[in-house]
Amino acid sequence: MCEGRAFDVCGTFADGQVLETGACKPDRFCSWAWADVQRDVTMMRPVGALDCLIHPGTRLSACIDGIKPVVFLLERLQNGKGGTE
Repeated sequence: MCEGRAFDVCGTFADGQVLETGACKPDRFCSWAWADVQRDVTMMRPVGALDCLIHPGTRLSACIDGIKPVVFLLERLQNGKGGTE
C-alpha cells in the first residue's frame, strides 16, 4: 500500500506520559483516542466490572488508529495512588 514510506509515531502522547481522569476526557487528550478508551476508563471506576489483564486494578486499552496506534496502561487510583487495589 505505502511501500517504502515510514510513518511517524503519534505526536499527541509521549512514552511514559501520565494522565489522571475521572469520567471526562483529560485536557489535550486526543478525541479519537478518547472515543476508543472511554469505555475502558468507565469500567475502571469503582462501581464498574473489571477484568484485569495485568494485575488487579489495571487494564490495557488502545487507540485503534491503524497507522499510529497508542496503547494505554490504565490503573485504578485508590487514595491518590495507582496500581493494585
